[in-house]
Amino acid sequence: MIVNLGVLLMNKIKKLVSVLFILCMVLSVCFSCIFYYYSNIVEEKFTGRKWSVPTTVYSDTTLMYPGQKINKSLFKEKLKTLLYKEVFNMPEKKGEVLFLSDKILIFLKDIDLPFFKRDGFFVKIILKNQSIVSIVNISTKKSVLILEIEPEEVFRFFGKDYEQRHLVSIKKIPEYLKNAVISAEDKNFYSHFGIDIKGILRAFYLNIKHFDIRQGGSTITQQLAKNFFLTHKRTYLRKLKELFLSLVIDLKYGKDEIFEIYLNEIYFGQKGAVSINGIDEASVFYFGKHAKNLTLEESAVIAGLIKSPNYYSPYKNPVRSKKRRDFVLQAMFNNKMITKQVLDNTVKKPVITSGFKKYVRKAPYFSQYLAKQLADLYTVKDLKDLGLFICTTLDTQVQRAAEKALVSGIKRLERKFPSLKNDRQNRLQGAVIVMSPKTGDILGMVGGKDYGQSQFNRITSAKLQPGSAFKPFVYLSALDEYSPSTLISNEIEPMVIEGRLWHPKNSYKTSKKTVSLREALSKSLNIATVNIAINTGLGKIIQTAKKFQFSTTMNAYPSLALGAYEVKPLELARAYCPFAADGILP
Repeated sequence: MIVNLGVLLMNKIKKLVSVLFILCMVLSVCFSCIFYYYSNIVEEKFTGRKWSVPTTVYSDTTLMYPGQKINKSLFKEKLKTLLYKEVFNMPEKKGEVLFLSDKILIFLKDIDLPFFKRDGFFVKIILKNQSIVSIVNISTKKSVLILEIEPEEVFRFFGKDYEQRHLVSIKKIPEYLKNAVISAEDKNFYSHFGIDIKGILRAFYLNIKHFDIRQGGSTITQQLAKNFFLTHKRTYLRKLKELFLSLVIDLKYGKDEIFEIYLNEIYFGQKGAVSINGIDEASVFYFGKHAKNLTLEESAVIAGLIKSPNYYSPYKNPVRSKKRRDFVLQAMFNNKMITKQVLDNTVKKPVITSGFKKYVRKAPYFSQYLAKQLADLYTVKDLKDLGLFICTTLDTQVQRAAEKALVSGIKRLERKFPSLKNDRQNRLQGAVIVMSPKTGDILGMVGGKDYGQSQFNRITSAKLQPGSAFKPFVYLSALDEYSPSTLISNEIEPMVIEGRLWHPKNSYKTSKKTVSLREALSKSLNIATVNIAINTGLGKIIQTAKKFQFSTTMNAYPSLALGAYEVKPLELARAYCPFAADGILP
């Protein structure tokens, strides 16, 4: 009887072991399938391009050389845009500049762009009478014949989520910034395997206690999994998926790589309609400097934002932001990442930001013109996602000067003629185009006085009568038969054109009945110009205009000589280039 019971017990144990073994095998297979499934998802996302990064458009670099005229106010504005810090003693760090009455001392920054790389160095620019006398490399004491200042970012092609992001290597992030983030978000990041069991159990207990999902016990890896692959909706199923993804990420990638992806992905608040993503973009937005240049107290502010960027924003609530910063600093001390003395000294410091600035597109009419050209080369999706770097010919100092000149010019006319300002339906407008004659490069473009009010680009799309600006093409046609000293009649009989009486008048009063071709051009005499055009042949003038690639169809009427046919300002500016470029049309 006892033997039978022993055999029966052994058989049951064997069956139980078999069931457990089969159950373990099934669970192993299930886990392997789940792991394989999520592994493919993670690898597909993380291998290759990890983010939708907007294409960035840059201005041209700025060349400086001895003998060049310099506008100090525009140059100062340019350096400020490039995040140079003006100091009032000798610059000691890269990115600092000192302006004196007769010199400019700049500690140039390192530049690492696909089309422009340079190690920063200390340079002295000697000035006299608003001109550069010499440029000297202070370290080597050698003269610099040509100094190249880095390009400015002009605008970006944002995706559907309108995210602003600048990727940065973890090697360029200060140790105390990494420590601040770890202390604020996941102190055991480098020791756990993607999930924190204690944190999960603690969160599970609180959620059961309150019959609600209140805590997630998220590690940095879990936050990354949530941001990259899942929604922010709080459900147990989403949390389960998050755990599996976190385990896969931690198994497949090193801690530093995970941390780098996290720092470049995390959300840090809003810049108007634009979302700030990534630690470097946040550093520029809140403190006007790149992440590698942040101080300890600034790093703690940035790290403190991750929990709730808009709630702890120093722009929205400085007091709350400081309390959060001090909490992060205390956590760093508790984790033995800073000393008590450093903690005490740092918490006394105020939170000083660079000042809130909404995203404003620079050179908007130029940007619009460029965007239309790029649309022929790239798809909209590529421009919004691939993170391309595009270098243009725009000179930002020329652009700012052109914008200011247009605004001041319009204001001057409105003061002189008040009716222009008071007429709401026909308010005064204007446009400016600046080109390099030998290359045709566009250095500055202002298509209207206010892009916010009117996006119509009067440089590229408007057709306006050039008036006397067309006369050089008349005289150019005449030079095949006449010399500059040839005398031309300055009298004309009224003409009947298509049944209507027409006769030009001179705006410049002169009693001369004949004038030289040179004088007619220099004084812009209408009557003499019409006579030259008729003698030369209106058809010949039209052929000359075609060589300058005007798109306007012109007819052989005498008024052609006085610029009666409408042309695009961009075409007119380009047509003028050969006069200053040895006859070459760019």
